[in-house]
Amino acid sequence: MTEVLQQIIVLNPDAASRVIDGEAFIITPHDNQIHNLTSVATRVWELGGEGLTVGDIVGKIVEEYDVERETAEKDILALVQDLVERRIVSLDDPAK
Repeated sequence: MTEVLQQIIVLNPDAASRVIDGEAFIITPHDNQIHNLTSVATRVWELGGEGLTVGDIVGKIVEEYDVERETAEKDILALVQDLVERRIVSLDDPAK
C-alpha cells in the first residue's frame, strides 16, 4: 500500500467526463459505462489530474475535509483501487 501512496494518478485520456454540481460523470469507452463519483471521490479524481501522488492527494483531502489522515488514507487507497479496476484512472511512477 505504501507503494501506491508514492505513485501518481493518471486519468484515462480516452474517457469522457463532466462535473455537475460537484460530482463527476465519467464514460469509459472500453465498456461504454457511465460512472458517477461522489463529491469527495470527484475531488480525488480532479487532484489526480494535477499530477499529484496518491500520498499528496491524501494530504490535500485531510486539509480540505474534516477527516483523520489514517481514515483518509484507507478510504482513498480503496477508492483508487476501484477507479483503477474500472479503468477510470491508472497509476504511474512519478520518476518516469
